[in-house]
Amino acid sequence: MVSTVSSIIGSFIFGFITRRIGAKKAVSVVAVLLIAAIIAATVYISEGLFRAAGSIYGISMGAMWVTSRTLIVQLSPPEKRGQFFGLFAFSGKVSSIVGPLLYGSITYALKDYGQLGGRIALGSLMVLVAVGLLIHFKVKTPETTENI
Repeated sequence: MVSTVSSIIGSFIFGFITRRIGAKKAVSVVAVLLIAAIIAATVYISEGLFRAAGSIYGISMGAMWVTSRTLIVQLSPPEKRGQFFGLFAFSGKVSSIVGPLLYGSITYALKDYGQLGGRIALGSLMVLVAVGLLIHFKVKTPETTENI
């Protein structure tokens, strides 16, 4: 519930932030927030920190929904937007398989290590976000974009 409410807040706030700093920078900020949330959840030294991690995670997920779609609009030629959003939706479906599969596989492989196995599995998701962020840095955005 905390993450869901936070995602609503994050999507609303990052709508304004995206307009102010641009979609590419906003996606970068959101990815860093997501990495921070995963780190906080992975170290889990207190219930308060874990709840804060859930809130930050929710904010970053809502924000990513807003910022990534804005970036897709900026990157795609108007006549190919449907194709770009189709590929975007497909990549989301693939991510919804790869992330849980990776997490579950690592958790299962490290089941004898108790909580440590779960923390390592959660940390592996941070690696996926970091790799995505590195790829994101290579993306070139147009100098001028239409008013969205």
